[in-house]
Amino acid sequence: MQRSYLYTFILLIFFSLLVFSCSTVQLGTESHLVEDDAFGLAHAGEKIEDYPFIKQMGARWIRQTFRWDNINPEPGVWSFDRFDSLMDLADQNDVKVIAVLAYDVGWIHPNGIAHRDISPELSPYYLEYVRKVVERYRDRVDAWEIWNEPNVVYWKGANKDFYTLATQTGKLIKELDKDTPLLVGSTFRVDTSFIKGLYKYGVFEYADALSIHPYTVSPNGVSRQIIKAKDLLEELELDKELWITEIGFPTRGLYPTKVKENRFSDYVIKTLSAATSHGIKVTVWFKNYDTKSNETSKTVIDSGYFFGLGYKDRTLKDGGRAFSNFSENVRGMLYDPSIINIDGSLTSYVVSASYRDSQITNAFIVLWGNRGLDRNINVFASNGTVREIDSVSGEIGESLPEWNGLLTDKPVLLRFEGISDGAIYIKPLN
Repeated sequence: MQRSYLYTFILLIFFSLLVFSCSTVQLGTESHLVEDDAFGLAHAGEKIEDYPFIKQMGARWIRQTFRWDNINPEPGVWSFDRFDSLMDLADQNDVKVIAVLAYDVGWIHPNGIAHRDISPELSPYYLEYVRKVVERYRDRVDAWEIWNEPNVVYWKGANKDFYTLATQTGKLIKELDKDTPLLVGSTFRVDTSFIKGLYKYGVFEYADALSIHPYTVSPNGVSRQIIKAKDLLEELELDKELWITEIGFPTRGLYPTKVKENRFSDYVIKTLSAATSHGIKVTVWFKNYDTKSNETSKTVIDSGYFFGLGYKDRTLKDGGRAFSNFSENVRGMLYDPSIINIDGSLTSYVVSASYRDSQITNAFIVLWGNRGLDRNINVFASNGTVREIDSVSGEIGESLPEWNGLLTDKPVLLRFEGISDGAIYIKPLN
């Protein structure tokens, strides 16, 4: 996602009607580990001052585009200083790097203008760039990704030419660096036709994962995009990981995905709950900070400036605080929906994402109600205690035998300790 492509997001106006017609976030039903490196940030990590923020978010990955025109600006000229510095900072701070191999150089085209359209006869130039980058960084980069959102404005050639180029690129990368994960797709939303085209041309023979950017107007839509991607992998009989290499919501501008700041933390919690519940290997948030200040927002219609978890002055939005608190509580835990026992009268009202330790003695659960269907509930374990965690401040409440309260569409974060029977119960509060 880049800030200059406003019209792509305007299309989401149509998607919003579909999403809100069915408003429940659909969570995963199978147990799995949420890895310690489950989260990342896009467009972060080039400055030393980025790293305290990256660590505060619990992010273990950064995603950066190793742009062809930055590295190879003229024929025979190779400049790696910028990305050498990036890799040095990432190594020093124990942060993993997704390197996106993308875009064009003007000098290969007769008119000297980069087209983002690399025809088959020009592909050797691109493949030489890929070779140079992979050979230089194969012992340092932690995942390779081919292109960025090629199904929309970032690729302007014929789809079949991209399918061919991506397959050639995947083959070359695996010849040079067979053990580093290769991510393929990087699609804006889950573009079934485009992904099937990649499959038909053979790129998934070399890929370790399908990557997607499931942008939509709400966490409900994100969950449906994830399910669509999982269903597609099953249809194609592809045993591949699923990565989200961009997701986010702006808090200013005119994109239909814009969320009010007082709801941003809720969107973050619900989106990360959806991603972790469905076994997404890594979820990369777009992005760390806004690139324009709130003072200018009234005159700026392009929401691309305002996707940050923090403001331009590097103070945190509530959504950034929620990201940090969620990450701290779920990394290294097992997502396990089986530990939750919901009274039958509440199954249509309560959404729950539940995480536990390996002994099932401690658990972290996120609860919210379907919008407009608020209910008073009682949450408890047969033994053990529960503390409520404020999703924004991270403040932990007193230890209690049970939690009682009105469940609305605002997420409630609860931490259970000392559970003896491995079960948590949710019942109506009389």
